[in-house]
Amino acid sequence: INKVFYFYYFSFILFIIGMFILNYMLNDIIIFWIDKQIIFSNTLLISLSIYITLISYASIYSFFLNGVNKINLSMRIIVFQAIVNLPICLLLIKKGYGIEGVIIGNCLCILPASVMTPLQSFCIINKKIKARV
Repeated sequence: INKVFYFYYFSFILFIIGMFILNYMLNDIIIFWIDKQIIFSNTLLISLSIYITLISYASIYSFFLNGVNKINLSMRIIVFQAIVNLPICLLLIKKGYGIEGVIIGNCLCILPASVMTPLQSFCIINKKIKARV
Protein backbone atom coordinates (compact mmCIF):
# COMPACT_ATOMS: atom_id res chain seq x y z
CA ILE A 1 0.00 0.00 0.00
CA ASN A 2 2.81 2.40 0.83
CA LYS A 3 4.43 1.76 -2.56
CA VAL A 4 1.17 2.65 -4.27
CA PHE A 5 0.89 5.84 -2.22
CA TYR A 6 4.47 6.79 -3.14
CA PHE A 7 3.58 6.30 -6.79
CA TYR A 8 0.50 8.50 -6.29
CA TYR A 9 2.61 11.18 -4.57
CA PHE A 10 5.11 11.17 -7.42
CA SER A 11 2.28 11.35 -9.98
CA PHE A 12 0.65 14.14 -7.99
CA ILE A 13 3.89 16.18 -8.01
CA LEU A 14 4.14 15.71 -11.79
CA PHE A 15 0.49 16.73 -12.07
CA ILE A 16 1.13 19.97 -10.14
CA ILE A 17 4.18 20.77 -12.27
CA GLY A 18 2.11 20.16 -15.40
CA MET A 19 -0.64 22.40 -14.06
CA PHE A 20 1.82 25.26 -13.48
CA ILE A 21 3.19 24.84 -17.00
CA LEU A 22 -0.34 24.79 -18.39
CA ASN A 23 -1.24 27.97 -16.48
CA TYR A 24 1.86 29.67 -17.82
CA MET A 25 1.15 28.64 -21.42
CA LEU A 26 -2.66 28.93 -21.32
CA ASN A 27 -2.92 32.05 -23.47
CA ASP A 28 -0.72 30.55 -26.19
CA ILE A 29 -2.67 27.28 -26.13
CA ILE A 30 -6.02 29.08 -26.43
CA ILE A 31 -4.78 31.28 -29.29
CA PHE A 32 -3.50 28.17 -31.09
CA TRP A 33 -6.70 26.23 -30.39
CA ILE A 34 -9.46 28.74 -31.18
CA ASP A 35 -7.43 31.50 -32.86
CA LYS A 36 -8.74 34.17 -30.47
CA GLN A 37 -7.26 35.96 -27.47
CA ILE A 38 -9.23 35.41 -24.26
CA ILE A 39 -8.26 37.29 -21.13
CA PHE A 40 -8.39 35.35 -17.84
CA SER A 41 -7.92 36.94 -14.46
CA ASN A 42 -5.00 35.64 -12.45
CA THR A 43 -7.34 35.10 -9.50
CA LEU A 44 -9.49 32.78 -11.59
CA LEU A 45 -6.52 30.73 -12.78
CA ILE A 46 -4.98 30.49 -9.31
CA SER A 47 -8.27 29.58 -7.64
CA LEU A 48 -8.99 26.93 -10.29
CA SER A 49 -5.49 25.52 -9.83
CA ILE A 50 -5.98 25.34 -6.06
CA TYR A 51 -9.40 23.72 -6.52
CA ILE A 52 -8.06 21.08 -8.89
CA THR A 53 -5.10 20.42 -6.60
CA LEU A 54 -7.30 19.99 -3.51
CA ILE A 55 -9.80 17.71 -5.21
CA SER A 56 -7.02 15.59 -6.75
CA TYR A 57 -5.23 15.27 -3.42
CA ALA A 58 -8.42 14.28 -1.59
CA SER A 59 -9.26 11.77 -4.33
CA ILE A 60 -6.04 9.83 -3.72
CA TYR A 61 -7.18 8.97 -0.21
CA SER A 62 -10.88 8.70 -1.03
CA PHE A 63 -10.14 5.85 -3.43
CA PHE A 64 -8.18 4.06 -0.70
CA LEU A 65 -10.90 4.58 1.92
CA ASN A 66 -13.60 3.36 -0.45
CA GLY A 67 -11.47 0.33 -1.26
CA VAL A 68 -11.10 -0.66 2.41
CA ASN A 69 -14.81 0.04 3.02
CA LYS A 70 -14.29 2.95 5.44
CA ILE A 71 -16.80 5.36 3.99
CA ASN A 72 -18.48 6.72 7.13
CA LEU A 73 -16.17 9.73 7.46
CA SER A 74 -16.26 10.34 3.72
CA MET A 75 -20.06 10.36 3.76
CA ARG A 76 -20.13 12.83 6.65
CA ILE A 77 -17.70 15.11 4.84
CA ILE A 78 -19.71 14.92 1.61
CA VAL A 79 -22.95 15.76 3.44
CA PHE A 80 -21.19 18.68 5.16
CA GLN A 81 -19.91 19.90 1.80
CA ALA A 82 -23.35 19.63 0.23
CA ILE A 83 -24.97 21.64 3.03
CA VAL A 84 -22.30 24.34 3.33
CA ASN A 85 -21.24 24.78 -0.30
CA LEU A 86 -24.14 26.83 -1.65
CA PRO A 87 -24.36 29.33 1.24
CA ILE A 88 -20.59 29.94 1.16
CA CYS A 89 -20.59 30.42 -2.62
CA LEU A 90 -23.58 32.78 -2.47
CA LEU A 91 -21.95 34.78 0.31
CA LEU A 92 -18.73 35.16 -1.65
CA ILE A 93 -20.66 36.17 -4.78
CA LYS A 94 -22.55 38.83 -2.81
CA LYS A 95 -19.24 40.11 -1.42
CA GLY A 96 -18.17 40.83 -5.01
CA TYR A 97 -15.92 37.89 -5.84
CA GLY A 98 -18.02 36.73 -8.81
CA ILE A 99 -17.06 33.44 -10.44
CA GLU A 100 -13.88 33.36 -8.38
CA GLY A 101 -16.11 33.32 -5.28
CA VAL A 102 -17.77 30.12 -6.44
CA ILE A 103 -14.42 28.44 -6.95
CA ILE A 104 -13.04 29.74 -3.64
CA GLY A 105 -16.22 28.53 -1.90
CA ASN A 106 -15.72 25.09 -3.42
CA CYS A 107 -12.10 25.13 -2.25
CA LEU A 108 -13.22 25.94 1.28
CA CYS A 109 -15.70 23.07 1.19
CA ILE A 110 -13.14 20.58 -0.12
CA LEU A 111 -10.54 21.61 2.46
CA PRO A 112 -11.94 19.37 5.27
CA ALA A 113 -11.79 16.35 2.96
CA SER A 114 -8.22 17.24 2.00
CA VAL A 115 -7.25 17.16 5.67
CA MET A 116 -9.45 14.43 7.13
CA THR A 117 -9.14 11.68 4.51
CA PRO A 118 -5.31 11.51 4.63
CA LEU A 119 -5.45 11.40 8.43
CA GLN A 120 -7.96 8.57 8.40
CA SER A 121 -5.95 6.71 5.75
CA PHE A 122 -2.73 6.97 7.75
CA CYS A 123 -4.52 5.78 10.89
CA ILE A 124 -5.88 2.74 9.05
CA ILE A 125 -2.50 1.90 7.52
CA ASN A 126 -0.65 2.30 10.83
CA LYS A 127 -3.25 0.20 12.65
CA LYS A 128 -2.81 -2.61 10.07
CA ILE A 129 0.98 -2.37 10.37
CA LYS A 130 0.81 -2.57 14.18
CA ALA A 131 -1.58 -5.53 13.98
CA ARG A 132 0.92 -7.44 11.83
CA VAL A 133 3.83 -6.82 14.17
